[in-house]
Amino acid sequence: MKKILIALCVSVFATLSHAAWPEKPIKLIIPYSPGGTTDILVKTMQPRLSELLQQPVIVEYAGGASSMIGAAKAAQATDNHTFLVTADEFLTNSIVEPNGTHAAKNFKTVAFLAHSPIMIGTRVGSPHTDAKKVVSNDRLSFGNAGQYSISNLLLRQTNRNWISASYKGGAPMFMDVFSGNLDLSSCSVLQATGHIRSGKLVPVMVYSRKRVAAYPNTPTSFEIGVPLAASVWLGVVAPVTTSDEAVSRLSSAMLTVLKDQSLMQNLVDSGLTIEPKNSKEFDIFLKNSTTQIKELLPYDRY
Repeated sequence: MKKILIALCVSVFATLSHAAWPEKPIKLIIPYSPGGTTDILVKTMQPRLSELLQQPVIVEYAGGASSMIGAAKAAQATDNHTFLVTADEFLTNSIVEPNGTHAAKNFKTVAFLAHSPIMIGTRVGSPHTDAKKVVSNDRLSFGNAGQYSISNLLLRQTNRNWISASYKGGAPMFMDVFSGNLDLSSCSVLQATGHIRSGKLVPVMVYSRKRVAAYPNTPTSFEIGVPLAASVWLGVVAPVTTSDEAVSRLSSAMLTVLKDQSLMQNLVDSGLTIEPKNSKEFDIFLKNSTTQIKELLPYDRY
C-alpha cells in the first residue's frame, strides 16, 4: 500500500509540474503592423489558445526593419512567456545577418503553422491586369513586406527593372496600391483575399505550380513562363532561454487549434494551407528552406 501511495504522489506531482506553465499571460510578438497574414492567423487562433492554456494570450505588434525589430525584442525576453510569431523573413534575415539579435541562433522553434502562395495584385481599374504583359513591363512598381521578404525576392527575380517599395505591413502597402502610388501589390493569397472580396484588388498572378483553388481563374507563374514558386510561411519561435516545458505546451496547444477544421475553414477557403509541424519538423523545414532562399538572394548578401 505504501508503494502505491508513493506512486500516486509521484504521478500527481508530475501532473502538477506539467501544468505549472503558463503561470501568467502569454505574449505573442508579431514583427509586422496589423492586417497581415501573420495577424490574420493569430487572431483566429487567439481565443482558442487562451482557452486551452487557461491564460490570456496577448498580441503585441513590433513592426519595422524587415521584421528584425520585433524579432530582436522577442529574443531579449527572459520571462518564459514571450514568443515570436514570424514568417519567411525570419530565415532570410538570419542568412543575411547571422550575428544579429534577431537571428535564428537566438531562438528555438515551437511550431510551424501554415503557408500561403505569393500573389501579385493590382487596383481595380488598373491597366496592369494581364499577367503576361505585367511580367514583361519594365516600368512597374510593387510593394512588399520587407527587403528580404520572399515576396520581394520573387518579384525582383521576375523582372529586375521593377521598382521595389518595402513596408512594415500590408495595410500601408495596399493604401498606396489603391491610390495609384504603386502599380502592384505582392503578398500571400490569404492577405490579398479580403481586398479582392471587397472589390478593391484584382488578382494578377500566383507564384505556384498549380492554380489556387480559391482563385481558379488566376494564372500561375509557371503558366506564363516564370518558373518561380514560393509561399509566405508562418511559424512560432521562442527565445533560446525559454524552458522546454513552455515550448512543448505552447506547441501542443497550437497544433491542437490548427487541427480544428471548423475554426480554420474560412482561412483555408481564403488561400491558406494549414500544415501543423512540431518543433523538430520545423527545424527540418528551416534547414531545407535555406537552400531555396540562398538561390533567390543576391550572391553578395551572405
